[in-house]
Amino acid sequence: MAKAKKQEKPIEQRLEEALVLYEKTPYELPSNWCWIRLGTVCKLDNGIKNDREELFYLDAKTLRTQNYEQTRRNGVVVEEGEKVILVDGENSGEVFDIPQRGYMGSTFRILSINELVNEVYVRYFISSHQDELRNNKIGSAIPHLNKELFFNLIFPLAPIEEQKRIVEIIDKQFAKLDEARDLIQKSLDSFADRKSSILHKAFAGELTKKWRELRHKQFNWENKKLSEVCPLITDGTHQTPTYTDESGYIFLSSKNVRTGVIDWDNIKYIPESLHEELYSRLAPRKDDILLAKNGTTGIAAIVDRDCVFDIYVSLALIRPNILEVIPKYLLYAISTPEVKQYFDSSLKGIGVPNLHLKYIRETIIPIPSLDEQEEIVRILDSIFEKEDRSKELIDMLDKIDEMKKSILARAFRGELGTSNPTDEPATDLLRKILGEKEE
Repeated sequence: MAKAKKQEKPIEQRLEEALVLYEKTPYELPSNWCWIRLGTVCKLDNGIKNDREELFYLDAKTLRTQNYEQTRRNGVVVEEGEKVILVDGENSGEVFDIPQRGYMGSTFRILSINELVNEVYVRYFISSHQDELRNNKIGSAIPHLNKELFFNLIFPLAPIEEQKRIVEIIDKQFAKLDEARDLIQKSLDSFADRKSSILHKAFAGELTKKWRELRHKQFNWENKKLSEVCPLITDGTHQTPTYTDESGYIFLSSKNVRTGVIDWDNIKYIPESLHEELYSRLAPRKDDILLAKNGTTGIAAIVDRDCVFDIYVSLALIRPNILEVIPKYLLYAISTPEVKQYFDSSLKGIGVPNLHLKYIRETIIPIPSLDEQEEIVRILDSIFEKEDRSKELIDMLDKIDEMKKSILARAFRGELGTSNPTDEPATDLLRKILGEKEE
């Protein structure tokens, strides 16, 4: 007996079901826009496997660097011009264009956007929800994109002509911001290069050569391991903390360590019970050095205040013996290009490389007399105080990111001044989309 054909719903019923109820909408849209779910115009595909040809393997790293080296003889084929979206890892939700036929990375899914809507408009919308998608991943070992959240994002469908105008304005404004970002980054890179050169000279003894001559001192520095001049080198808790409100105790991770300084403004807190367990072992104090073991590996800062806090495993705590090494001198010493290179070559692990305590303890630094250490710190402080605009420039980069978010937020509220009430209503566009999906 032949299977009965599924009864097709009338277009008006499908339209009513696709529209988001007014009481569930986050804000008011222009009168000829409408609210739908992102899944109405997007879908994710696993793709089709192929084992008949050798092709480049297109993972996230390859697509970012455009360095095509790794090939495979099987996998899921993606074609030039297709779009893929990361569904695993910390950058879940990031979208990439495929530049050539190849095998799709295992952390991707193929992203298809309905041809009746403006593709760039949809991608800007996904980008505007990047933080939400990253912070609502599922899974513990390797976080995955929350596909239910992705498909159910409430999407402001604008008339197609309005979509084009919005994309044009966003493109122009983003291009100006990206140009400013490039100029800022060049300034940062230029300072970083100068800083590396100055640090190299400082720890080769060049900056204090005249200082030694005036005092009739010989160049008799010793190379020592950190473990020889630091009685405590350890790391924070390896257990995933439970966070609490500001009534708890300060908890720092590698995200709180910037070059030379600790970011005390963006901290988390842990409950008293966990603090008591951790603090008895470590008890960080002023003039200790905190060194990032992963993430921004090798970035170090000095504890510049007396306060009670705890640290995560992503940070190493280094406590100098002040009879042998001045804390600020130690901070500068482990910030040299030579130490940075050593740290980079010592990273271990897959996924998120980690700097093991063993290699930190074996790090070699030059140790002059305490008075020469003081002179080196004085010279470096003086030079970097005059030249270092890096914090200001980094703040400017953060402001550019915030400006982009603001532009996107205004765009999807219809607040860029591009709305035209005579445009064909978005509900008419939605009818076409729903009709196409039923074919």
